[in-house]
Amino acid sequence: MSAELNQLFCIFKLLPLSISIGNLLLIMIILYFYWSRTKVMQLRFNSMVLFFAFFLIQNLLFAAYFVLKIPNNFNDLIAPIIFLGFECAALLLVLRVTWNDA
Repeated sequence: MSAELNQLFCIFKLLPLSISIGNLLLIMIILYFYWSRTKVMQLRFNSMVLFFAFFLIQNLLFAAYFVLKIPNNFNDLIAPIIFLGFECAALLLVLRVTWNDA
């Protein structure tokens, strides 16, 4: 039983990093859409590009944190997984709206 839990924990250790990398990819796709249309609507899309650029920096720092400090127990994993999961869902919704507007 302990070996199975250890294997499960090894998989869960990499989950926050993998979700964070997925969020980085979503942010880069959204930034591409906003950046390519920034000439059409100056004010709205410039503010969105700035917002998602700061969001990209935040996610880069978050991913770097999980590369440098891998959690040692399940309690340290729960909050980042939940936070990153909700962030991923929100980014997918923004991407869907952005895609439909294109």
